[in-house]
Amino acid sequence: MVPPPRSVADATRFTPTGPHAFTRTPIPAAATTAVGETPQQRVARLREAAIRAKLDQISTVDKVIARGRVWADKAHRAFALSLIGATSLFFSPFFLCRMNGCDRDGDA
Repeated sequence: MVPPPRSVADATRFTPTGPHAFTRTPIPAAATTAVGETPQQRVARLREAAIRAKLDQISTVDKVIARGRVWADKAHRAFALSLIGATSLFFSPFFLCRMNGCDRDGDA
């Protein structure tokens, strides 16, 4: 026989009955904070340490490639914008009329 389905409240209720709920030992406060350190300073220090640890895992080649991608993106953006600008200048009504020999009377 199949048991009835549990409700959402029963399914999400935390019941600390497993061994993991009682075996965790608290970390002493002296090991985690410096003397006279505010919570904001602690967060900044820990965030900086995490960033340094993450950067230490990246190889030098990957750092060079990432920096090159930034410069390639900037060069591509400048080239694309210059092409758009040159195209809009070339196809402007003034330039087209001048190239086609339009006179001021409006004759084509």
